Amino acid sequence: ASMQIAGAPLNVAQALTALEIGGPGQVVVMDLKVTGTYADNVEDVLAGTENRYIRWRKSAAYLVAISATHKTADTGAAQPKLNVKVAGNLVSTEDSNAGLQLSTAGAWVEGSAVEVSASNYDVAFNDALELRVTAAGTNGNAANLNACLVFVIA
Repeated sequence: ASMQIAGAPLNVAQALTALEIGGPGQVVVMDLKVTGTYADNVEDVLAGTENRYIRWRKSAAYLVAISATHKTADTGAAQPKLNVKVAGNLVSTEDSNAGLQLSTAGAWVEGSAVEVSASNYDVAFNDALELRVTAAGTNGNAANLNACLVFVIA
């Protein structure tokens, strides 16, 4: 049997003295989508494109996994990059905080299990959540974004 740990990297300077395993009730999966074109510039796409705002309305938690896809890939050379913001702060540290590099149409891109900011991945009741395009696609015509966020309630 094996175990995968997701979230911020463990501090290797500290001795690991305990490991707790929670139940499935502590895992919250949030699917977010943006209809139509979404990556023609660098912006917060839930507020900027979908005209909506999301707040965390559960107990304190940690955002431990991010994945995303789009139905229509950008027709140019580069696909957009996507990150998640919790309370205004970027969570993924991949690609110098740019986050996930989207891929071909329908292909899910999984964020690294350890490239998560230890300072920004905790989520408190009423914290704002946002999807941030950190780099636009070449032609700005990628469309129909789907993102999946996985939280673990503390």
